[in-house]
Amino acid sequence: MIVVGGGVVGLATALTLTLRGITVTLIDAGAPGGGCSSGNAGVIATSFVLPLSNIHTLVRVPRMLLDPLGPLSIRSSDLPSLAPWLFRYALNALPGAQLKSIEGLKAINARALVAWRELLLAAGASSLLSERGMLEVSPSLDLGAERSLRALARRLSDQQAAVELLDPLQAGELEPLLSGRIGAALFHGRVAHVSDPMAVNSALLSAFVERGGKMKQARVVSINPRVNGVTITTGDQCLGADRVVVCAGFWSADLLRPLGVRVPIAAERGYHFMMREVAHRPSRPISFHRESFLASPLGNGLRLAGTVELAKPTSLPSWRRADQLRELAGRYVDDWAAGQGERWMGCRPSFPDSLPAIGRLSRDNRVLYAFGHQHLGLTQAAVTGQAVAALLGSGDPPFPLNICSLERFSSGKR
Repeated sequence: MIVVGGGVVGLATALTLTLRGITVTLIDAGAPGGGCSSGNAGVIATSFVLPLSNIHTLVRVPRMLLDPLGPLSIRSSDLPSLAPWLFRYALNALPGAQLKSIEGLKAINARALVAWRELLLAAGASSLLSERGMLEVSPSLDLGAERSLRALARRLSDQQAAVELLDPLQAGELEPLLSGRIGAALFHGRVAHVSDPMAVNSALLSAFVERGGKMKQARVVSINPRVNGVTITTGDQCLGADRVVVCAGFWSADLLRPLGVRVPIAAERGYHFMMREVAHRPSRPISFHRESFLASPLGNGLRLAGTVELAKPTSLPSWRRADQLRELAGRYVDDWAAGQGERWMGCRPSFPDSLPAIGRLSRDNRVLYAFGHQHLGLTQAAVTGQAVAALLGSGDPPFPLNICSLERFSSGKR
């Protein structure tokens, strides 16, 4: 068995399969755990069950697009290539499509945290996981943001998400550094976070290798099903396998296209600013509702992450989007505005319905896939590994696997 792609989804899948007695070779062009898997906010966001495409977001899109540094940005030069994806994205805001996406996200996320507990325990890295919830806040004296936060609380409660509205005093008791700066807060009780995404990736890789998994650093050029197996062509050789799992994020589409599979995936570029040695750190992730970004305590520092930029992966980064995160954070904690650190940008692979692609090709069941987790790559990585194992006949499915099949995009279904 070959797993193509060494991000957190590929690592979790490779380790899960190895733990179940399957011999696995993991192939990645770069160092395992890089890309979005190293630059995410470190949040196991189990309460994020509302798809990005919804009426509330669509109503706000024109206003957001007028602000080049707003929560959502679309490069005008990339609009022609993004138009088909954006059309599907808008269609998924319709009530029927919304319900399918919500039910799908709920089913996947319901097992996500349990799956991470099990996988990190097997990797000897349980200490990397912290279950302290997440606080989502609106600024003081901003009635519009407070109403929006309360509306979100109702929508999440309607979907049985474990959330609780707090007043400013209660929120200040949880995170004293926010006292006097917030008007309302929403506590996401079943959200967890990791102390360092890269440490998680390293732990998964070490456990994989210790249990007999093999790692090869090479760029996969093509996947070619043969009569007696699947041939994986890299830059310098051809490798044979009985089956292959494609976990290459946004670039999975390029590997599947020669096999006759076209997928509506976009590069949803995210930015972060990582501040080192921060004096005032929260004890849990904080989501800033009005500004749409997160502050996560990682190691001895603080990672400010957020914004959505739809653009080609090859387009030059707009580093002002990363730099502004410090300014926004400084509205809540003064010394965050002057924090020193590094900025980063990565391409999150996103489908228009906010669900990942997990399944096997109908035309050749020896080719499996697991990619396109958008904002929830870290959240859903461990449970995705369990889903792939179930597709191979090892264990029960953690959720109904048909909800993530690429077949949902065939014949204009979605």
